[in-house]
Amino acid sequence: MRLRSDVSHLLDTNEVPTKIEVATVQNALDSLTGRISTLRSQLERLEEQHRRHRAILSPVRRIPLEVLAEIFSLVSEPIQFEYDRETTIDLGLVCKSWRAATLLAHRLWKGVFFTPDDPPSVYDHIVSRFKKSGNLPKSLEYDVTFNYCECSDDVGKACMSRHLALAKLLTHGPPLDHFTLVVNSTQCFREWEDTIGLSSNRSLRSRPRPWDTLRSFNLIFNANYAGEYEWDNSSDPAESIFFGLPPAITSLELCLPPMWETFAGGEECNRAALNVPPQVLEHLTTFTIRSDWYGTKVLPMLKHCTNLETLTFDFKFKSPLLSEGSHPLILLPRLRTLRIRHTPDIDLLRDLQAPALLHLDLVLCDGELESADTLIKFLDVSNARPALQSLRIYDLRIPSDELRLCLSNLPSLKRLTLEKVILENDGPLFTDAYGEDNVTGVSPDLPALEQLELFGLPYDFSFRGSVDDLGYRVKGRCTLTVSYEDKMRHKYSESALSLLYCPQKVSVRMIPPFDSEDPAL
Repeated sequence: MRLRSDVSHLLDTNEVPTKIEVATVQNALDSLTGRISTLRSQLERLEEQHRRHRAILSPVRRIPLEVLAEIFSLVSEPIQFEYDRETTIDLGLVCKSWRAATLLAHRLWKGVFFTPDDPPSVYDHIVSRFKKSGNLPKSLEYDVTFNYCECSDDVGKACMSRHLALAKLLTHGPPLDHFTLVVNSTQCFREWEDTIGLSSNRSLRSRPRPWDTLRSFNLIFNANYAGEYEWDNSSDPAESIFFGLPPAITSLELCLPPMWETFAGGEECNRAALNVPPQVLEHLTTFTIRSDWYGTKVLPMLKHCTNLETLTFDFKFKSPLLSEGSHPLILLPRLRTLRIRHTPDIDLLRDLQAPALLHLDLVLCDGELESADTLIKFLDVSNARPALQSLRIYDLRIPSDELRLCLSNLPSLKRLTLEKVILENDGPLFTDAYGEDNVTGVSPDLPALEQLELFGLPYDFSFRGSVDDLGYRVKGRCTLTVSYEDKMRHKYSESALSLLYCPQKVSVRMIPPFDSEDPAL
């Protein structure tokens, strides 16, 4: 737009405009502003049309529904809380194709978590979700520990475990594969048993209930209120709180409340009873127990676990077996995986024999072994050395020669993980001490080793003289994965470390620091 000629001379000068010229220029500005606004609106409409047309060509539109369903499943929790369930619904509200993808992702609907705060109508919601999961195994979790339960305080107080929806799900609902129950006390568990009628005769029922056909059951006694309740379980197996466990379960996890908050002292704990029925233990292939109790007869229970394949002991940072005394050796003929968690020692291994063992995972806490005799004897008594495929040790201080003894004669070992393991005197891992310090004469060969993982290394850890002999100890190709305690301080870079090994024999990978104290293996 051109200004009228009577003010055009002002465009290229610094002359002060007259009042008439000011009015003329203001009119021109208003006209330009209006035109700019019109053109900007046109541009925004064109850009919106451009965006919508580009969206037609977006690769997202061409993602198959099966891939979208897999993505949704990967980013969702397997057991969904209320917030997670709402998120799943929101995904289906984006568009028709996303709705179809959520319905195709059966894993989104197969697991539900709820609490006493959920109304009885949650039953219909859960059943509806389970129907969308297709033929996948269903999982249910009920947790009362968000509320303090008064059932043990006064007679007549309603127990949090008595939930109408829960009782209906376990007696008349769809078939369940796994159920996790978190209660505050043995009294709560008895109340729950009474709610679903565990005391009634199974043979009188017209059809098995979801509880009766359960494959996996986790029973967790809440630690937050342990000091408020007493442990009340009969020494008579027929009156035990565990008597009603379905005999068909093959996976059982028991998480017991802390000893020193549950009992007045060790003597009272020694008298406490578990009494899991032998007919239940005999069917187990997976057994996890988390306990720091003394004298709980945990070890004698294992003698009935003749079909056990995976065993996990979590001692909750204690050494409860110190008071157990000696026991006859317990044979676990089918055990393939043994995990010991959160204990400063591995005394449990003295009482076990596992000839079929393939995987041994030891997560210690400030562990310190002056001698590796316990581990060595366990491997020898079990005759497990020839078949052992993976060994993991976490948080241990041990003389290097003792560790070399543990690693000797493991011809099938494919994966060795040492995390926060300190070799005393900076001794070598694969070759014996040099010169006159030769003590054991052991230089362990690991011909089948495919993965050596050294995690939580101090910044000055020296690979020279420690593991530089790795390439000569394996027959095939091995991957060395390294992680330091501090990502900013370490002696070797990945490239420098690679120069220590023959690339045809050993590949090196360095990853950021992390703590895998209890990974899902």
